[in-house]
Amino acid sequence: MKPSQSAENNNPKATPRTILGKKIHITPETKADELESFRLQAPCPECPFRSDLPEHLKGWLGKSRAEEIAHSVFFMGQSFPCHKTTELEEDEEWLDDEPIERGYQYKGCESQCAGASIMQIKLGRESQWMQVARRLNFEAEIKAMDRLDLNSAVFDSIEDFVEFHSR
Repeated sequence: MKPSQSAENNNPKATPRTILGKKIHITPETKADELESFRLQAPCPECPFRSDLPEHLKGWLGKSRAEEIAHSVFFMGQSFPCHKTTELEEDEEWLDDEPIERGYQYKGCESQCAGASIMQIKLGRESQWMQVARRLNFEAEIKAMDRLDLNSAVFDSIEDFVEFHSR
């Protein structure tokens, strides 16, 4: 660790960073507080759950990935991390002379994707974690969920989400 990083880590007003040192984006959509898992209040401009994405982004996830995300988020009730708060592992592992993609690795500093969370709430399909937080009255989590901007432009249905990303 660089000396400047250790000094930053002791400063509560320092830019938050992932374990690997990547800056976590604190934007107008976010709220930096002690509850890391629900920092976001509104979808970021590139959020795949936004219904007002530019035309040129249609199909960028692909139909199979959109269906996979929809199944895990809306049918299995899984949480979905914001792409701006995750770490992409770029080191390659090899198996039989073929690279294995490692992709995004959970490090414990991710924030829930506001777009996914808002869609889950609007569709009446809150994540398992949201349901547990409400049932057990976890005040900080409930306050964070209540801060979500439910007027954000997200898809109105799972079908609209999949269709947009299938073109």
